[in-house]
Amino acid sequence: MEEFGVLLAMATIIGSLLFAIWLNHFLFEIAPFVRAWGRKNISKLWDRLKRTTKR
Repeated sequence: MEEFGVLLAMATIIGSLLFAIWLNHFLFEIAPFVRAWGRKNISKLWDRLKRTTKR
């Protein structure tokens, strides 16, 4: 049973590393879209705030 535990630990470590790499790649790919969308919405909110403060 000890060998099974070692194999399980190794598989877990390798799996988590692969998952972390995939997640980083996924976030890196999606980041520009999220940033652009956030910038648009933040500018909209900012304009609205400016308008309300001018009144």
